Amino acid sequence: MTRARFENMVSAAVTLGFALSLPIFATAQAPSGPGLSSGSGAGTGTGMSSAIGRNPSGSISGVGPNRPLGPEAGGFVPSSGFVPLLPPGYSVPLGPGANVTFPDNQDLFSISSFSEEAGRTNPPNLSRVQPRELEFARSISDPGDRSLTLNKVASVAIFGSQMQLAHRALGEAAEAALTITDRTVHDLRLIAIINGLNNLSEALLREGKADLSLPEFNEPEEPLSKSSKVDREMLISRAELEWARAAFLATRIYNPTYHTEMLYRVVESQAFGSQTVVNEFPHDEPKDDKEPANQQKTHPLDVRADRMLVKASEDARLINRPVWRDRALVTAATAAAHSKQYARAVQISRLIPQPEVRTDALVKVAESQARGNDAEGATATYHEAANAVSSIPLDDPRAILTGVLIDNLISVGRFEDARRLIVLYPDEPRRLVALGAIAESQGFRGASESAIEWITREVPKEHQPVLYRKLRFGILAAVEQNRSRDMSNRDR
Repeated sequence: MTRARFENMVSAAVTLGFALSLPIFATAQAPSGPGLSSGSGAGTGTGMSSAIGRNPSGSISGVGPNRPLGPEAGGFVPSSGFVPLLPPGYSVPLGPGANVTFPDNQDLFSISSFSEEAGRTNPPNLSRVQPRELEFARSISDPGDRSLTLNKVASVAIFGSQMQLAHRALGEAAEAALTITDRTVHDLRLIAIINGLNNLSEALLREGKADLSLPEFNEPEEPLSKSSKVDREMLISRAELEWARAAFLATRIYNPTYHTEMLYRVVESQAFGSQTVVNEFPHDEPKDDKEPANQQKTHPLDVRADRMLVKASEDARLINRPVWRDRALVTAATAAAHSKQYARAVQISRLIPQPEVRTDALVKVAESQARGNDAEGATATYHEAANAVSSIPLDDPRAILTGVLIDNLISVGRFEDARRLIVLYPDEPRRLVALGAIAESQGFRGASESAIEWITREVPKEHQPVLYRKLRFGILAAVEQNRSRDMSNRDR
């Protein structure tokens, strides 16, 4: 009895379980529409590759837009809770943009709509600025743009050795820039033009280094002839004209800082132009049978170079700010000294009112004289530099410039003059340090005997050991350097 009742209960349980599984099996076998896309956003694909493609509701949770179905309508009840299902054959419609294929839609831009023209990746075969470029720049109505374009034309023309074209373009660019009402744009255009004029002047002087004549803007292009002579006087005159224009434009700049700096740039360019004429221009002897053969003659190019220095010093004195003015004069004096125009260099140095800056200029000129075998002139210039140092009222600046002057004298081997200037130091410790540097340099340069003599004669007993030690250090440094040089030469 008990066994029969148990078997009936098992049979009933199996029958109930089979009945409950029928709706689930039927739903799984029902056809379904495509699910959502696996793309990056809603409606971005067809849903064919979706991981939930067999979900009839079109969503991970199985919840569709219709009323959820309970267990009585075929819903599935897992252990975690109720998950409603949609009726068989129902799917979520495609969202907006699902059928869009842009940008790979060839209907928008067909291949046949493009031309078969070959690409142009290289610049045209042009080596000179054409006249039409200048005419096009002139046609620009806005003065700021016209000035900028003309300045660019001039820059390229200078690079291509079209000096006359660059002269015209810069002149018209300056006229346009002066009419600009905006002060900032006005100053920026003038600064660019001034730089262009300086570049043009330097390019003109470069043409004078060799006997090659270049065709002008309105002349036909012909092969260069090495036998043709350059009119260097004309080149210098044209360069001076460009510098004069640049100096004038610098005075028209509104901003005082730019005004000052650009005047300094003009002075700097003129000074180095004078140096170029003296050092790099060929100096043919002038033919003048009336002059005695033994009389020293001044070459015409040297006269023109000296005149350029005079003009540079005059432009420097137009600078209102003392710092820029004094540095401009130092630059002019240094360029004159490097081209061995010593008299003019000393004269320009004397124009500097500040003794500190004047000392700097005089020391540079004196060093050039000492290295240029002008011992007498160097002595006189060093004497002026020492006087300038002694006129400095403050102790610290005077001590610093005294050290600069003594170091310079040591570098050119004028040890006796260096020893005489130690009295400019305001205290004894600095004097002892300077004497030690002099003694060491004498030992390094093989003048140990004279160093021992003056140490024994002039230096107090308590300071002599220090100087003797410095002297030995100099001798040993010379031995070490010479030994290293010998070893290097032997290894080659």
